[in-house]
Amino acid sequence: MVREESVIGHEKLNLRTASKPCGNAGCEDLATGDRMGLRALLSFLPLVLVSSCTEGTVPSEGTAPSREVTAGGFTQVSYASLPDEPVFEFEVVAEIGRGDNVNFGLIGDIELAESGEIFVLDVQSSEIRRFDLSGREGIPVARPGEGPGELGQVNGISVDQHGGIWVVDWGNMRTHEFPVGADVRTHPFPTDLFGGAWEGGISDDGRLWFRWSKSDLPPGPYEGGISNGTEAVYLTSHDPASEAVDSIFLGTSPIVVFSLARGRYSQGLPFTPRRLLALDPQGSVWTVRSDEYRIVRLDMNGDTLLVIDVDADPPHLSDGERSAAIRSLEDLMGPEERFTVDLETVMPRSKPVVQQITIDEQANVWVQRSSELGTVFDVFTREGEFVARFEGLFTPWPFFHPVVRGGRLATVLSDSLDVHTVLVLKAPMESAVNGR
Repeated sequence: MVREESVIGHEKLNLRTASKPCGNAGCEDLATGDRMGLRALLSFLPLVLVSSCTEGTVPSEGTAPSREVTAGGFTQVSYASLPDEPVFEFEVVAEIGRGDNVNFGLIGDIELAESGEIFVLDVQSSEIRRFDLSGREGIPVARPGEGPGELGQVNGISVDQHGGIWVVDWGNMRTHEFPVGADVRTHPFPTDLFGGAWEGGISDDGRLWFRWSKSDLPPGPYEGGISNGTEAVYLTSHDPASEAVDSIFLGTSPIVVFSLARGRYSQGLPFTPRRLLALDPQGSVWTVRSDEYRIVRLDMNGDTLLVIDVDADPPHLSDGERSAAIRSLEDLMGPEERFTVDLETVMPRSKPVVQQITIDEQANVWVQRSSELGTVFDVFTREGEFVARFEGLFTPWPFFHPVVRGGRLATVLSDSLDVHTVLVLKAPMESAVNGR
């Protein structure tokens, strides 16, 4: 069953900034190529973090949102601007892979356990690696192979409500469950749900959820140049016990694909919008199109429950960032390509306003957006109430989905040499709530 639920339209207004300045695409079939290509295209700011925290602040007056129940039956919460306070600065807990003897190939996913353990999925080596909060590496959860609990080609991990780890192993066409204190269990893999990175997770009712999409572009390989289309995005569930499959519709986003001739390489054009999602295991899913600050919460039947609208335009893409992206694409083309693309015309002039979204164990939604000096996370309750803003002078790898659990946030940095670092930060939500 596929349900489609429409929400009322969004009219963009002028950006109203707070006290501090704040501030891609491709069809699902190209997701893996997208991420690999962008690693070579983008370089990121060096890590500079301030390990202090401002507590005891209260939201600014005059910034209360409007709240109404619409004719469609869902609640719309609209912010003309977000409160200036409370604002918290992240504190570094661990930097795994920076200045130590730990090396990663290609990080595909990270999970945090309530015990404090950090699980890192290295898709290049097909391992789930284990670390403590000091960055010390322990015995891996899983290694490559074809036996029970051994991994082939993997594209994501998820921790369930009991602390068990689930991994999607499409190379061996199965999913693995690593329960706490029990032997590994293996489940059939729904072959029609294969995609790039595993976007979804496992809900508290035991269902595995996967993002999948379809577009109006013809199937590749493409002949070279720029292809434009529209992508419809769905979240599909698979019950390992009954093998029942169901889908809900999340919305659409544009697709702008850059391809080399003869189908040798394809990727989404940098900085173009994409549809993001975050699964709340307790029974809902959040989604947003990255060029709009309009976060939608749906139930597991696909019905809209809540919309959070924030008056914010996408941040400007600097001339330097834009020129660097264009040069990288031109380098990929090389002199042997027989087609021409006016990249100066097609390259976007702004960044997505929303970079990623994620859910913590209290069902708060964390909205990651770019800042002129680093990264900002706006935090809302599942009812749309603004809780706090967290800031840090770092720039995550843009397609990595951050993880928040137990008062910590984990993300991935990638430097100009394509070296990955796992960054674990203290995110004191209890202090944020008590300080309001």
